Amino acid sequence: MSDSLLTGTLAEAASASGIAFPVRVDGPDEAGTIVDANGMQVCIVDVERDLEDEQVARIVGFLVRLLNAAGQ
Repeated sequence: MSDSLLTGTLAEAASASGIAFPVRVDGPDEAGTIVDANGMQVCIVDVERDLEDEQVARIVGFLVRLLNAAGQ
């Protein structure tokens, strides 16, 4: 991993990775998937579908809020 992705602001690291803010949940059928402003997949929570849907929604909601706040 490039050192430049570990330094600077989150917004700078995201931009260098091609991620555009704000991030969001992909949709009701993909509640565990976070995508960026351009629809690029950024993260999947619970790929194996081991968790309850409600727990996945809480985790994804937390991550989306955290990333968007930090990416400003």
